[in-house]
Amino acid sequence: MKAFVLTLLLAAALSSARRVGDRAETAFLLLSPSPSRREKALTSRRMIDWEYFKTFGRKKTRREIFWDEMKKSIPKFKKLPRIQEYVKYASGQYGSMVPVVAPFHEPSTEFVPGLTAQPWWDPSQFPWISKLEENVETIQEELETALKNPGEFSFASDSAYSTTMGSGWSSIRLQRFGEWREENTAKFPKTTALLRDLNVPFAPRGVMFARQVPQTGVGRHSDGLNFILTLHLGLRVPKDLCSMKVGEEEWKKWEDGKSLVLDTSFVHETRNESPDSDRLVLIVDFWHPELTDEEREALQFVYFRGNQYDRKLIEGLQQPGGAVPQGSTARR
Repeated sequence: MKAFVLTLLLAAALSSARRVGDRAETAFLLLSPSPSRREKALTSRRMIDWEYFKTFGRKKTRREIFWDEMKKSIPKFKKLPRIQEYVKYASGQYGSMVPVVAPFHEPSTEFVPGLTAQPWWDPSQFPWISKLEENVETIQEELETALKNPGEFSFASDSAYSTTMGSGWSSIRLQRFGEWREENTAKFPKTTALLRDLNVPFAPRGVMFARQVPQTGVGRHSDGLNFILTLHLGLRVPKDLCSMKVGEEEWKKWEDGKSLVLDTSFVHETRNESPDSDRLVLIVDFWHPELTDEEREALQFVYFRGNQYDRKLIEGLQQPGGAVPQGSTARR
């Protein structure tokens, strides 16, 4: 019992330290004397934070503006107790701490209480996953065909902004925040049609092909959102050389044609120990099965509005003299 309590305290301390470290990194980058260095180093989200700081100073944070608007926009929150609590956590009403329900569980303040939290889930719980596995050859063939024509598309890397993902991880996004990316889905019509036909309960984060190059791995991190589960379907995996660890569980290996389902609000990491072969998987983010349809609708609305705003702001920043749009819903 003492060991478990100590583990929970350590997890909470590490989570807090990461948040402090992230804020410190942002502050350092924002204070850099070189504008070009600052702009290259900041992610879009941090650039947005910086624009808000320049425009509003300390009068109101972006999160406060966003959640003030959300509370007015969604009267349904009053009828959904868990979403009401989610709003209180996400808007900062409860401060920065969230319940730690298991070792190495590190949910963000965008937290829905009362949901089962476990590192790994049994794929057989989700009928659409078995149907996806039955059609894995179609997905594999379409991806392999596309890889023979690399000039027509490219894997995008997050490594320019994140030491966690590292230089070896990259992706081709088919869907993001509920929107299908036509420039990519047009190159994978069979995969896209299959996913749509299966009525997958897509969550806001997205659908993608993910590549991990040889001798690299993704560092230990939590994605934070406890109301989303993630499917990894092995498409091309060097046998017995690629694995993932979630929470304090044992490492699990990807296999061609087989699925892994995890809760990425637990600390997790990956590795590809092959000397010369990429690991390719299909990743699908989907709703936690204990959310009701009404709760999913409310969360989808929040992320849709937030994404709308971020896109508008980023487009504005790309224009000469771009500034924060006034009178728009601000994202967290």
